[in-house]
Amino acid sequence: MNKLQHACTLWRDKDIDTMMSMKRDGFTDADIGEILGRTAKAVSVRHSKVMRRYEQGTRIKRYNEASDHAINTKLSDDWVDTIQEPDATPVADDNYVICIPRKAVLVVLVAVLVAASWYAGKYL
Repeated sequence: MNKLQHACTLWRDKDIDTMMSMKRDGFTDADIGEILGRTAKAVSVRHSKVMRRYEQGTRIKRYNEASDHAINTKLSDDWVDTIQEPDATPVADDNYVICIPRKAVLVVLVAVLVAASWYAGKYL
């Protein structure tokens, strides 16, 4: 089979399933490419993309499960008691931190300097 036969065709679900099952069985990219009519590099790249999407999906799923657990833990029946008992001594929080990106500060500084020099040049 000509390796360039599928050079410009999209990967079908059947091809991806075949590739993944062969990868699980221990076949090399060259062997898989031979069967699918693609190059070993194409098989390697497609496998990397499929695995990246799978890992991203599992990361999102784990994040959602962790956030659901945190929400369910905080919204248990005990949380009502903690809200109903007011704190007798409110504490003022003066530790505000504002994070402004350095690039934004530089852009504003340059804009102010340009405007000031233009304004000063207008009257000189």
